[in-house]
Amino acid sequence: MELPNNLDAEKQVLANMIFSKDALIEAGTRLKPEDFYFEKNQIIFATLMKIFNENKAKIEPSVLIDRLSMDNQLEKVGDAAYIIELCDSFIDISNSRYYINTVEERSILRKLILLSNSIITNWKKEVDGNIADYINQIEKETLSITKQRRVENFVKMDTALQQYKLRTQELISGTNANEGTKTGIPTLDRITLGFHPGDLIILAARPSVGKSALALNFLVNAAKSSDKATVMFSLEMGVDQLTNRILAATSGISIRKIQTASFNKEEELRVSKAIRDLQEMKIFIDETPAIKVIEMRAKLQKLQAAYGDIGLVVVDYIGLISPDFRSKKDNRSLELGEISAALKALARDFKTPILVLSQLNRDVEKRSGKIPMLSDLRESGNIEQDADIVLFIHRNDYGESTDGEKVSPGAESVSETKLIIAKHRNGALGTIDMLFYKHISKFFELDNQTNRVMTGDKNA
Repeated sequence: MELPNNLDAEKQVLANMIFSKDALIEAGTRLKPEDFYFEKNQIIFATLMKIFNENKAKIEPSVLIDRLSMDNQLEKVGDAAYIIELCDSFIDISNSRYYINTVEERSILRKLILLSNSIITNWKKEVDGNIADYINQIEKETLSITKQRRVENFVKMDTALQQYKLRTQELISGTNANEGTKTGIPTLDRITLGFHPGDLIILAARPSVGKSALALNFLVNAAKSSDKATVMFSLEMGVDQLTNRILAATSGISIRKIQTASFNKEEELRVSKAIRDLQEMKIFIDETPAIKVIEMRAKLQKLQAAYGDIGLVVVDYIGLISPDFRSKKDNRSLELGEISAALKALARDFKTPILVLSQLNRDVEKRSGKIPMLSDLRESGNIEQDADIVLFIHRNDYGESTDGEKVSPGAESVSETKLIIAKHRNGALGTIDMLFYKHISKFFELDNQTNRVMTGDKNA
């Protein structure tokens, strides 16, 4: 069976390596001899890298021929005639990266095919009664193969400065006044300049304080303020529950009425308008329970291929994510550390902000004032370390009332709430006064000077 290959691309890569030091360095960084399908090309690539590592200089065709002869490899590659053919017919420096990509992709495809054949041939004896371990092994081997494509090149400082000058010109001209994804909370957007591509944002609070509601508010606002897709991985609530909440927040009609469809004429019109508005947005929900980050990656790849850039990804919540590879050591803190690192890599790879919800441990309830701290992140692992931004929700009606009696969170339909920016890798910290309208599952910023809620840049 002939496996995927591209002889012309392999020849182009080798010819470019001979005539361009830059092409040689990039190919040497990204490829290995076994990435070439044809043995003679494997030999030439290995010899080119051997010569370069010894001399660090551009390689002349005559030097390559002499070295192949000295190593008794010249006959295996088709004598000097094959080297001359490469140099005469296969030089295209301007498209060097394209040919490297082609060779790399064919190599990955061959490895995946061979792995698939191995699974088909050996699955009975490999399973040995433990299917879960065998599946984890297959996932690990698959990831080790596909990781080969995720190679980031160094960026020269001159290039970075040119990009900065371009961003500055856009800011001055007003064509890129806020390049981050807007949350709809004016002060949060002002402090953070929005959630930026590659950011990992943690939104944490005790149960039933409004994490999911605020995350959905962010999700809808991100979809509304741009033409990009927004994604919700909901490991706790189903699509029906989320749809009810989104409709309530968008229309201003209570969740109870949304659930029972008990509207008057005016309310029915508002719900109909909300439905039309939401249908125009690219909002996608995945309700897979106990999903793995590797599964999120596969789904996001398909979504990005179909709909383009992704403006925001929300994960509700990190404590319910399954590890990609189950550790033999039963240590949930270590698993969460690996999950948070994988989510950060996901944000970087897809160039999108990822908002991850997290629980706080019970220590916050023992503290006077019950104000959350970074140390309160439950089974935190490396969550705090990996996060670019950490947000806490603190509700004044959560915990105990002033007379010491327990009160139910959200006992009132409107709750005074504080959104605390506890960590901000690239900017200031702060506390934002909010009102949570629980019956419509919506947060508003409170303007303390006017005592009115704020929407966008205007008072409501």
